[in-house]
Amino acid sequence: MINESIKVWAVFDSGISPVAMDWHNRVIKFDKVILKTDSKRGKTKITNMVCANNSVVYELEYNHQNFLWTLKKIMPIV
Repeated sequence: MINESIKVWAVFDSGISPVAMDWHNRVIKFDKVILKTDSKRGKTKITNMVCANNSVVYELEYNHQNFLWTLKKIMPIV
């Protein structure tokens, strides 16, 4: 598990749609959002997203209270 804070470019139109992230000074663009779920951690709303590009799936977490993004996991597409 990674659990690193990251910067994410996202569209907040009718929900949250991540476009790309900055991870270790590398910009990684997402082709699609595969799954999006909301949960609560105490009173804080947390949105978990699984995003993919050509060869890798990324699990991201967005905290609605402090507006921070966390990279939770990286999984290769097999």
